[in-house]
Amino acid sequence: MRREVIISVVFLALGAQARAAAHTFSLPKDNPAIRVTIPDYLEPTDTLHGAEGGVSQERTFTVLVEPIDGADKQAAAEQCFKMLLDERGNEVDPSSVKQTDRKINGLDVTDFSFTVTEGNETAGFTLIATKPHFMAVISYGSNEGLRANSNALTTILDSIQPIKK
Repeated sequence: MRREVIISVVFLALGAQARAAAHTFSLPKDNPAIRVTIPDYLEPTDTLHGAEGGVSQERTFTVLVEPIDGADKQAAAEQCFKMLLDERGNEVDPSSVKQTDRKINGLDVTDFSFTVTEGNETAGFTLIATKPHFMAVISYGSNEGLRANSNALTTILDSIQPIKK
């Protein structure tokens, strides 16, 4: 009996450790400005210019971390909206767009929230000023998928660190 309890505790500890594992990316790849960590259970992978992760089951939650061109925050936001429309089919109600400025680990960021009128049920993005460009953390998926992974999204955003040069 005691041996079975010890084995169970070991398996629980290994499971918790595996779930806590994550992959850290230095982005953008050609001239890294930030480090960001995506939990392994989201199956993080490299993209052409950034990184992404998501819940495998029908991709009910996806997060992308990508460099975004733009002379200023508004131009970068336009690129994000264009990406959501062109690549994901998300149409946004322009009157619903809300911006919130804040800092993450010393970096200036702006959270964008809005109502999706067509396409995935919900989406949002955060722009990170990395002079001279921006990095974007874009999330989209079903309402349930985003709700179930909201802690992961917060962890990803909070993990963003500037790379000192």
